[in-house]
Amino acid sequence: MQTAKKISEYLAANGISPTFVASKANIERQRFYALIRGERKMDADEFLRICKVLGKDPNFFMDVEEEGV
Repeated sequence: MQTAKKISEYLAANGISPTFVASKANIERQRFYALIRGERKMDADEFLRICKVLGKDPNFFMDVEEEGV
């Protein structure tokens, strides 16, 4: 699952407003919506700011496949 989709689903599941996160992460609202819809690539600094606002470790949203486990 894409990182952006995981963030979007997390926001929806926890009743968190995307506008709130965009504001706190200092990301323009329209850009934030495009990011979580997967329409634009998310910069690393944007991703880290989003994680900080949500109080989540970046690994929580990353799409890392475990090898050999």
